[in-house]
Amino acid sequence: MKPRTELLLCSGFFFLGGLLLYPIVQSDEVLAPISILLGLLGGAGLLISYFSAVRRLLFEESCKNPNSDHHKEDSHENT
Repeated sequence: MKPRTELLLCSGFFFLGGLLLYPIVQSDEVLAPISILLGLLGGAGLLISYFSAVRRLLFEESCKNPNSDHHKEDSHENT
């Protein structure tokens, strides 16, 4: 598996595990914060993988279209 896929799966399991575990251990003083931290860690991992995928797609799109408006402005200034 690709490292990105592993990060996404791991983050998803942490996030869902934290969400599903919290109602069960809500009254426990030790396990409740651990459950919340698992959920937050998983949520942060999911956000990181989402934004890195969006950034990668935008980068690939900019490489496919080198004649974008930004490049046209640069070439106009050079003449």
